[in-house]
Amino acid sequence: AIVSGKINTTRMINGKLLIVTNSNHRTSDVDYNIPESFVPYIDTGDGPAPMEIDDIIIPDKVNNMSYGVVSMFDEDTLELIDAKALLNFTNTVYVAKDNLYITNDYTVREINGKITHHTDMSDIAVLGYSDEGFEEKAVFTVLGQMKDQYSFDERDGYLRIVTSTSDRADYKTIMDNASLYIYNLADNSLVS
Repeated sequence: AIVSGKINTTRMINGKLLIVTNSNHRTSDVDYNIPESFVPYIDTGDGPAPMEIDDIIIPDKVNNMSYGVVSMFDEDTLELIDAKALLNFTNTVYVAKDNLYITNDYTVREINGKITHHTDMSDIAVLGYSDEGFEEKAVFTVLGQMKDQYSFDERDGYLRIVTSTSDRADYKTIMDNASLYIYNLADNSLVS
């Protein structure tokens, strides 16, 4: 099997192989008559097949043509069980027991007089997974960005996230901090 993009991470869980790739598409290479030029594809032996629109998760804010492609294969047969593509979600990936988290990092710019403030933000998509495949559960938005997968910890129904935050004005750092967020995964509420 071939999944479009470069490997971000892989995991073996309960006889299933999870693969996360980053599939980047440059706008200069897009030919709207050829879906593979702007939509991720998976080739299970019959040639590359673009992912279906129902399998693509599109966020409210779209800022590039990059996808995080999450696919699940049977360990023994390498048969494709399920796949999802997340537009713009190509940064940090954390795989927990029943959930997979993938981030979209971006910067918000706000002009105040002659000074431009830059604030780092992250959207975190939560995909549940089981033997049947993936289920979109939530998207959390936090201030700051995660350094790596160790910035996440899921335990007893809660997700803890640590971010690095910077207050920048005209690209000069005024202050660096860290933030901790705790979400209740039962109802996706922010606890602390």
